[in-house]
Amino acid sequence: MIRDAVSAAIYSDNGFIPFYDNFRGLMSVIGQDETFMKFMQSGAAQSVIANLDRNYLRENFYKMLKKKGGLKLTSFLNPRNALDVLTTMAEYSELSTRLGEFKRALEKGKSLEQAALEARDVTLDFHRWGTFGKTANQYVAFMNAGIQGIDKMLRSFYDYLTPGRTPSGRVNPAAFKRALLFITVPSIVTMIANLADPERRDIYEEIPQWQKDLFWIYIKKNPKDLKKSTIIRIPKPFEVGIIFGSLPERFVQWMFLNDRDAFRKLGDTFFNFAPGVLPTAMVPIIEWMTNYSFFRERRIVPMAEEKLPAEQQSGPYTTETAKALAILLENTPVVRSMAEFSPRKIDNLLISYTGGLGQYVLTALDAPVKMLTGSPQRPLPRVIEATPGVKGLTYTPYTSPESIQRFYDVLDEVSKEVLGKRGMRQHSRLEPLYKELTKINTDLGKLRKRIKMIQYAKNMSREEKRKQIDIINQRMIRLARRGLQYYDKYGRR
Repeated sequence: MIRDAVSAAIYSDNGFIPFYDNFRGLMSVIGQDETFMKFMQSGAAQSVIANLDRNYLRENFYKMLKKKGGLKLTSFLNPRNALDVLTTMAEYSELSTRLGEFKRALEKGKSLEQAALEARDVTLDFHRWGTFGKTANQYVAFMNAGIQGIDKMLRSFYDYLTPGRTPSGRVNPAAFKRALLFITVPSIVTMIANLADPERRDIYEEIPQWQKDLFWIYIKKNPKDLKKSTIIRIPKPFEVGIIFGSLPERFVQWMFLNDRDAFRKLGDTFFNFAPGVLPTAMVPIIEWMTNYSFFRERRIVPMAEEKLPAEQQSGPYTTETAKALAILLENTPVVRSMAEFSPRKIDNLLISYTGGLGQYVLTALDAPVKMLTGSPQRPLPRVIEATPGVKGLTYTPYTSPESIQRFYDVLDEVSKEVLGKRGMRQHSRLEPLYKELTKINTDLGKLRKRIKMIQYAKNMSREEKRKQIDIINQRMIRLARRGLQYYDKYGRR
């Protein structure tokens, strides 16, 4: 809803007010008032992912809440209703934006037909496609959505479809102003707030870059213990959010902080929002084979774990189900010859196919799997890590630190340079740097082994495991930062 609300505020020419008009639209959907009836009769609802009708919406809403004795919100907690709840909430969320725009258009005196067209087009019209797009979408999920998203952004800022207009007449200055107001200003303000405070900045710099590109980041600092701070993630709109939000953020980093890595992997960020070309069913398999997550822009199995036996390639957040499957498959002779079964790769494969709901199911299975396998207790997760719904809007500080990922990228780059020169019997100017980075990598490996020992310890409480792992993570971050400082000083061209 957040992405749709901000997108609608930019693309609407009827004065759509984010969240306020979403709420008005949601009330109409739930109450199924006269405006809602007009909306459904006009065909505007055909733009959503699923084709809906009034009976379908009414049935799902009441089915989601109904129990003996009347309507009870406790039915949301019934696992049997979980899929219905999530599906219905997604449908209502999407409809609320379109119905909010529909109301705005009618209030401006526009005809029913025009209001319906503008409601369909205020965000992404999922049923706007040609013959090729409709066919390709059967094999590449959301390929048409990727094409239409880019097209919608271009049409909103530069009307290239209407014939007879001059080039200057095609430009929509109001859309640019709204994009600056609703995306650029919040992006710069939140970024400055995070960088102006040294403690917030320390946390902010360790957030993976892909998250900074996709979300507005607000850090609720815990002065007593930074590791217990809360990172709040507010989703940016996709295409327009990158152009008017993430790009200015990176420019500020480069211009005012003299960050030479400010535009690092920007091409990967744009690539992720380009229409897909690979069949969706094949992407998780390709990621498995290449050991690279296209979405997160990083290795699935970190470089430090690549030389470990496959079944030992796991981290603090790897599910017990994946670990158990890895051990089972690695000890099955016929299956073992087909591939190496890493718990990290198994998790990535399963979650790629099942999404967020699959992740919750895997997490829920941890307890029974532990009972069957006798696995030691995992480090105590923080509340925000274990709360469905909240988890998606928050992030734990120093999880998958950016400096460690960058260190391994730098080590890989320097290693190729040095070993390539050695292969040609030449001396590389990076030899001293390579030795320093290798030493740091060795130290990082030792610390990772200590984390493994803590994870598998049976005589430590979950709280103590969490505390000890947090301390070691901080030491690893300091080592990685030292390696990056060496690279900045001796390795950059």
